[in-house]
Amino acid sequence: MRVQQTPDYSLDLNIVAVSPEEHFASNAGIWLEPVNRVAYLEPVATDPDHRLLGLGRITVIDYLRRARDRGTSIAWVGSDQQFYTALGIEVTCVSDLWIKEPDSAP
Repeated sequence: MRVQQTPDYSLDLNIVAVSPEEHFASNAGIWLEPVNRVAYLEPVATDPDHRLLGLGRITVIDYLRRARDRGTSIAWVGSDQQFYTALGIEVTCVSDLWIKEPDSAP
């Protein structure tokens, strides 16, 4: 995967939860920015067949533990979904995303 070749990517920080049937069920990607001691949680995904089992929650909690153990002082999430707020993650800001279609370049 190309994402594994990007700066600050650590394969050992990519968390995967496996279902009782030993199928991929949920994962959380971790990005650590060591200079500012910030961790980014992106993405978190759970297979629809395994939702509401707590697997996404487990991956996020493990992610936060690993980020703390690596010396981060804060973790950022790019979403205000109730899934995150139920874990105690607070919305501190909201941002707009600006898009320019490539075919409309000047």
